[in-house]
Amino acid sequence: MNELDELKEIWQSELPKPMKSLASNQSGLVKEINDLQKKILRSNIVATICMSSVVVFLTSLIFIYPEEKPLFYIALISVDIISIAVVFLLWSRRIKSGHDLSLNSNDYACHQLKKLNRTRLIIEFSPLYGLLLGILVSLYSYSLISEASGEFVFWMTNINWIYIMLISFISYRIKIKRFHKKAGPIINQLNQYLEA
Repeated sequence: MNELDELKEIWQSELPKPMKSLASNQSGLVKEINDLQKKILRSNIVATICMSSVVVFLTSLIFIYPEEKPLFYIALISVDIISIAVVFLLWSRRIKSGHDLSLNSNDYACHQLKKLNRTRLIIEFSPLYGLLLGILVSLYSYSLISEASGEFVFWMTNINWIYIMLISFISYRIKIKRFHKKAGPIINQLNQYLEA
């Protein structure tokens, strides 16, 4: 019997260690992640509706003003393309959102960290979107009012430019502050979990 006990001990010592479970150890963290994903989903829906209406409106301008300069059409089509690209980029934050916790908690944590970092990058590059949008709006405004006096053209295009850049900067500051407040603790907890 002594040999049997020894074999049993050897066999049990070689069994793989039970995998740590994110769901059982950090149920509050999983709830926070799910709540954040729901907020991102709502944000994506609102952004899609807004961007879709912008794309429809700008596309209708192409047909309303068939006799304009090529610069007008290039600017409008570029704004449409950028708007559609932004919508796809925003929805990329929701890829595989229903990741199964029971499969592998480490993979789940890595996946969530990757999505949160993608969200941060999208926010950090949003001023670039504002810059491109400002340039394109100034171009199509200029193409519409190019026959007006130089002073009017200057003020009209610069007012558009300043307004878009101001809104972009304020939006960026608010979003990055909100991201650090809501997602920062989640990122820290996921990193601690992965290091443990």
